[in-house]
Amino acid sequence: MSKQILRIRMCSGNQAQDDLLGSKTLDQNSEAFTRRIVALLVEIEECMHELEEALAGLEEVIALINKINCFFGAILVVLCLFKLLKSVELL
Repeated sequence: MSKQILRIRMCSGNQAQDDLLGSKTLDQNSEAFTRRIVALLVEIEECMHELEEALAGLEEVIALINKINCFFGAILVVLCLFKLLKSVELL
């Protein structure tokens, strides 16, 4: 019987050691996971900043295109008015 008790104590000691090592491993994994998540969040924030800058540049390009469109639209309206005036004079 004493051999069984000794085995149980040894097993429970090993189990406690395994549990302790397992919890250390889990803590290390948890810390590594947390560091990885923080790094990913920083990377996402940097990407969002780059996207905001690109969007601002795109908005400037769109504003320029709208100005050009208005300019050529105004020229087209003037040409159509001249054409209309010529056709009225011919009648």
